[in-house]
Amino acid sequence: MTRRLLVGLLATLLVTRPAWAHGEDAAADAAPGDAAAPSPGWQLTWDHAHLQARQALPSQALSGYLLQGDAGTELRGTRLVHAAVGVTVQAVDGWLLHGELAQHGGDAPHAEALWARRGLHGAVTGAESGTGTASLTTITIGRQAPAQGPLWTTAGHHDRFVLMPLAKQATTLGTWLDDGVQLQWAPSSETPWGPAQHRLHIGLWQGHAFPGSRSTSGTPSLHGGTALDHASGLWTLDAWAAVARVSERGARLNLGGRGHSHVAPQCSTQPGNAPLSNVVCFSGRSTLSGWSLGWRGPEGLQPVGWPELFNAARWRLDVGQLWRQEGGQLASTNGQVDLHSRYAGQLLQAWWTGDAVEVGWRGERLMARHRVVGAGAAAVAQDAGLVGYAPVHRHTLALAWPLPTAWLGGGRAGAFSTDARVAIESGQERQGDQRVHFATVRLVIGAGGLW
Repeated sequence: MTRRLLVGLLATLLVTRPAWAHGEDAAADAAPGDAAAPSPGWQLTWDHAHLQARQALPSQALSGYLLQGDAGTELRGTRLVHAAVGVTVQAVDGWLLHGELAQHGGDAPHAEALWARRGLHGAVTGAESGTGTASLTTITIGRQAPAQGPLWTTAGHHDRFVLMPLAKQATTLGTWLDDGVQLQWAPSSETPWGPAQHRLHIGLWQGHAFPGSRSTSGTPSLHGGTALDHASGLWTLDAWAAVARVSERGARLNLGGRGHSHVAPQCSTQPGNAPLSNVVCFSGRSTLSGWSLGWRGPEGLQPVGWPELFNAARWRLDVGQLWRQEGGQLASTNGQVDLHSRYAGQLLQAWWTGDAVEVGWRGERLMARHRVVGAGAAAVAQDAGLVGYAPVHRHTLALAWPLPTAWLGGGRAGAFSTDARVAIESGQERQGDQRVHFATVRLVIGAGGLW
């Protein structure tokens, strides 16, 4: 049934605006903190790739990092990276409703987004208030991505590079999606350096998504960002944080079996409950935080007579970092100990867009520090897989070519659009003495329309 669903989706794509092909650009052009807010209409995306490597990439399981203990998603071979269909409608009383059904790899189709958004009464514009600035306040309720800025919101999800960033894997186990409510205040202003657009997000989440657990509840988040349209280019600066009170989050003892789970295994350290078996159990405080800085070159900044490579308008640079800090108790059948961990992941990338080809490079580094204290600390650390820790590095070079889509019947003009592109990537991952080279061929097709 799943295969028939995906084949049907691909067929629909071939006769029908892409989420990936311009997802990052749309997010950067929009106010910081969000991916581009959808307009009433529909959107389809199909992302397929083939990855060649002699052995499993270190990032598949990330041994030495306390996640969920599963074997991770098999990245080698031909696989579906992402397929999604989304619908947005304008409802009564100013509500905007959005739903997105998606599938990743061999996972079952799931609701990637399901939310309702509305502007709050009392929000005024600059023209109405006479301040010369504009302000917008909205509330979004339902399943969504907590605001983290344009870099971290889109990286690894409708991304220019096929692999999930290491920092996002270790921090939120990939793209962070949760059920909750998020309030956004979006003023704009004129500054001495140019017009600026700001965003402040305050969210409260169910907390079941990693690094939380089924027993976690009430995870607050905060994000602030600014986009400055300066003569030197468009600058975006974002920072965010979230705090989770984690209760009984499990991780499997051995990286055995196949497949990847999006929900941590259940565990319990309470007297009278079933003893811990093939699982370690963490309870404590998990603090997430991150920042990002982006730059897009301005039009007209190119030395006379120099090639297009030196046209600043064709360049985009991004840098950012994510942290996860945890403190609490870690338990296994070998005892219960105090655990204090700090994970830090950095990302630096550059992208050049030409008329017929695009070139990009991304460099990443992921590190962790664990302190385990208590009787049986060595044995519990061994159970949790922390003993084999080593930093992970990844470097990736990508080339992408847009494909002609006029024959699909859409193009980018009007209320209906189509996009397609093929990309190749070459890179290396390194963890300890392990070095793995990989190469990827990727096809992305997208379509969309407005009501």
